[in-house]
Amino acid sequence: MLDAHLDGAHLSAGFDRTHRGSPWQVTLEGGRVQGTVLPPLALAVTLSGDPGGTLSLAGQARGLGTPLVLGLSGHWTAADQRGEAAAVLEPLVLSAVPDLTQLLPGAGLAAPMSGQGTVAGGARLSWDQGRLTGSGELRADGVSLAGPRLFIDGLEGHVTLDGLFPLHSPPAQRLKAKAIGAALAMGDVGVEFQLADGRMQLQGGDLAWAGGHVHLAPDDGGGFSATVSGVDLAQVLPGWSAAGYTLQGTLGGRLLGRFDGLTPVLTYGGLEADGPGHIGYTDMSGGAAGIPVVLNPDHNGKVALVTRALADYAYQALTVQPTGPILTDPRARLLLRGVNPEFYGGYPVDLDLELDAGDLSAVGAQYRRR
Repeated sequence: MLDAHLDGAHLSAGFDRTHRGSPWQVTLEGGRVQGTVLPPLALAVTLSGDPGGTLSLAGQARGLGTPLVLGLSGHWTAADQRGEAAAVLEPLVLSAVPDLTQLLPGAGLAAPMSGQGTVAGGARLSWDQGRLTGSGELRADGVSLAGPRLFIDGLEGHVTLDGLFPLHSPPAQRLKAKAIGAALAMGDVGVEFQLADGRMQLQGGDLAWAGGHVHLAPDDGGGFSATVSGVDLAQVLPGWSAAGYTLQGTLGGRLLGRFDGLTPVLTYGGLEADGPGHIGYTDMSGGAAGIPVVLNPDHNGKVALVTRALADYAYQALTVQPTGPILTDPRARLLLRGVNPEFYGGYPVDLDLELDAGDLSAVGAQYRRR
């Protein structure tokens, strides 16, 4: 289940003649456990008791190169074919871990990643006559993370799991954060959710984005809706601002999405300008560095023509239709209807542009312009 392997362990066995209640004992220590999910761990555990009666497990797993400590315990009753095993994560101070990606080797996080705050929790496995079940919990207290593609400030929450294979939780789990920065930047995040069959089911929430507000609610089929109001066009398209555009206007609308596992994916909907607005662009550099990211010549051979149209563009209608995994690789379609008085005599110009993460993220824009 954890895709882990053990090597280098020392195994010893014997009998305790002075304690007839536990005449049998096996000790494993010094082994190295590692897998795609687990960080490197050193085991020191003892299994004792009567193989035909009751066995008890006690010990510890310690991180190799990290201060991670898991207390291990358990028991097994042969006659009933029942047993339990528990792993308790002692409170872990994240600032004591130089690179947090060492703790989550299978999470796909870009190193290095630093952190503040404390996490704790545990997991329990139960075996009852051939049926394996699991439960657990995770607590975050004042957690902040900072890495090349992810920033989280002030994460707080206590998540309870009543199933591990796949992940499942009771309703109304809650998490909040002061700020989250990935491909998009959000603030004052608070969400209520349930985990079912390894997927997140959003039950409600609110957050600040691009100078406006987003209200989250459940939708049909386990999806969610996001009602957006008062967002600033310049903050919706930070990649354009970084490339030299001036953008005026506010947007609002409704977006629909679903969760791919724990990843939110937008599938339908759009944000429309609250009224007419303006877009301007002047290339002050005299070189390629001033070409807007969205109009990269590699993607659009008509870059010069469109750039001229947007140099002084008064739009009457503007729609942004975002899609895809919004926190990691957002995409969008931008529909514009307006005029530039200096472009073809002020003849109306309608534009239909495809945007990617570089257009929607200032970090992405800087990376692509290097």
